Amino acid sequence: MKKQNSLEPGLMQAFRRLTWLEFFIMLISSVSFLIRPRFAGFKFSHIWVIPFDLMLVLLILYWDWFQVRFNKVYFRLALILASLGPILRFYYTTLLRVNPQLDFLLILNTPNKNIAIPLDFININFLLTSWQLIPILFIPLILISWQYHYKQVIIYCFATASFDAAIGLLITHHYGIPALGFLAVIFVRTASFLLAGYLVTNMMQEQRKQHADLNIANQRLIGYASTLEQLTISRERNRLSRELHDTVAHTLSALAVQLEAVRSLWQHNSSEAKLKLEESIQTTRAGLTETRRSFQALRASPLEDLGLCLALKELTTTAAERCGATLTLDLPQTVTNITSDKAQATYRIAQEVLENIVRHAEATQINATLQQKDNLLTLKITDDGQGFDLSKIDAAASFGLRGLQERAELVGGQCIIQSLVNSGTSVIFTVGV
Repeated sequence: MKKQNSLEPGLMQAFRRLTWLEFFIMLISSVSFLIRPRFAGFKFSHIWVIPFDLMLVLLILYWDWFQVRFNKVYFRLALILASLGPILRFYYTTLLRVNPQLDFLLILNTPNKNIAIPLDFININFLLTSWQLIPILFIPLILISWQYHYKQVIIYCFATASFDAAIGLLITHHYGIPALGFLAVIFVRTASFLLAGYLVTNMMQEQRKQHADLNIANQRLIGYASTLEQLTISRERNRLSRELHDTVAHTLSALAVQLEAVRSLWQHNSSEAKLKLEESIQTTRAGLTETRRSFQALRASPLEDLGLCLALKELTTTAAERCGATLTLDLPQTVTNITSDKAQATYRIAQEVLENIVRHAEATQINATLQQKDNLLTLKITDDGQGFDLSKIDAAASFGLRGLQERAELVGGQCIIQSLVNSGTSVIFTVGV
């Protein structure tokens, strides 16, 4: 029998429980021979002979030595004993019903004339034995169908039928008992076992296929989760980079230039060098303040506490006060049906644009509008500052503008930047809601 890669879950436990159940039934059946008057002369040793095969099966199933010694074939060995043992046991008990004084080793040497019971009674007992074997042999059939393929089920059905027929024909021929009846039972049993085995193996194959598909799906989910984790980490790094580039990077860059000037002036013009040094200290403190504000803003607590519209109002008002510009604000009372990630992106883009206005635009007028129309949310921020030429911006500015567009794309939106030198800048962010 061709075995699967491993025993199916629960198979050994079911095998052990069913064998214990059969063992106790057979033990009770053998003890019953002692209390029936018709079986006078029944030997006490027969009590242990009857369930002997079941004791061997239990020994194989529970003793670790068998599993180590026979390795992969120990389960098949237990199945063989559980299949062929009942056939010998049931024919043996049938002969004991016919003649309780039969010796276990001399059954076939007992001549016909020593049987004092009518042959019709003997034939009925053999038919009864054939029917009783069906539920007993059905147990290993289910186990084989559970663990193996249908080819092994066919081998089991014909092997047990052949062994059963050979033992039965040997005994019936010796005692002159008609064999047609129990052969018919064997035929019916084999046909029904083939059908039952076919159904069980198909069911198990479908279950194994579903289990394999589930494992593949789980592996894919693990891969997707890992990819998503890496993507989330990458996005978070980009977000932090966008948040900090206008504070830490700009502060350090300005500080480096000022310190270079201090070093150049230190030997020739110490008073000017001290002024530059003081400017450097002020730049450092201002950069520290901005960096702390950036760290605090990473959580976007105004957005969480106030909602998008009020948070934008507070953000634009604060930015206008910082650069001394006049603010024109057009915001709705509330925005409906917007997801948290899109609200977060809208707030962050406004924060980045306003920060650029405060730092670089030298604007006197800031206009900010937010509109929701036809499932489309539009944020527009304009200023009348010095503007810039998009084709000639440096790498640092390009990094900031690229960050705005990346943030918009992450939520399926679009960010359009328009600017001319000395004509101000306009940033329009649109996203579906």
